[in-house]
Amino acid sequence: MKRWLPHPIVSSLILTVWLGLHSSLAPLDLAGGGLLAILVPRLLHRSLGGASRTRRPWVAIRLAGVVLWDIVTANVAVATWMASGVLSDGSMIGLKMS
Repeated sequence: MKRWLPHPIVSSLILTVWLGLHSSLAPLDLAGGGLLAILVPRLLHRSLGGASRTRRPWVAIRLAGVVLWDIVTANVAVATWMASGVLSDGSMIGLKMS
């Protein structure tokens, strides 16, 4: 293992999640996240295997777009259903909107 970061994407993901969980950019949080971002991929280098190559990145981007569209349409459907306050059997939902 010759590189400091054998899996830089995993390292950046670990650091991002660490800082997101702490909701802080304090020096101690940066140092702890940085230490984890360096140590975890180095310790798991053998089990993570080699870096994979994406053959057709546009297919992955298109799939992500479809998933994002499905999430947005489902959220809009639920929001309109909740805002209407009517169940499928015609009864009303008693919601206190304050």
